[in-house]
Amino acid sequence: MASTHKPGEADIDHEFVSLQNNRFVLHDSKGFEPAEEGNVNMVRDFIDRRRNLKDLKDQLHAVWLCFEIPRAGGRLLETGTEDFLTLKRKGELGNIPGRHSL
Repeated sequence: MASTHKPGEADIDHEFVSLQNNRFVLHDSKGFEPAEEGNVNMVRDFIDRRRNLKDLKDQLHAVWLCFEIPRAGGRLLETGTEDFLTLKRKGELGNIPGRHSL
């Protein structure tokens, strides 16, 4: 499912519901662009809010993180992506399964 929004226009609180399975709901963040560390806090706040919701259907069940393989001489991970993965590794995002994709 691809967003019709332009890069940077995503709203993490907007739900994309699968037409094939309405129990599959996707939330798209703005991603972690270079020099935009504020997005890490936005995603962290979203995860915290969802973790505390009463109904199981409203909680997060997985986080899918996609990022590009860098070109020659490029940085392996942007700062925001690295910060997010550090939070996950330290357990600061809670017990949400993650899926990392290259």
